[in-house]
Amino acid sequence: MAETKTNAPAETEGTTLSAHTADTDHMDHTRPPGCNAALVLDDGSVFWGRGAGKAGVALGEVCF
Repeated sequence: MAETKTNAPAETEGTTLSAHTADTDHMDHTRPPGCNAALVLDDGSVFWGRGAGKAGVALGEVCF
């Protein structure tokens, strides 16, 4: 008999995967002092920091 393979992730004890949606209506998106860049995630989370490189507006995708 041939073995059937799937692309499903292996289950690991103690590991939980979830599709968490952040409640962004109550988040403060005000730019903190000294910050000139933001990483905005699909769930609405905003992480402020300092940009490096050429000045201007850029859009991109971050994979991790």
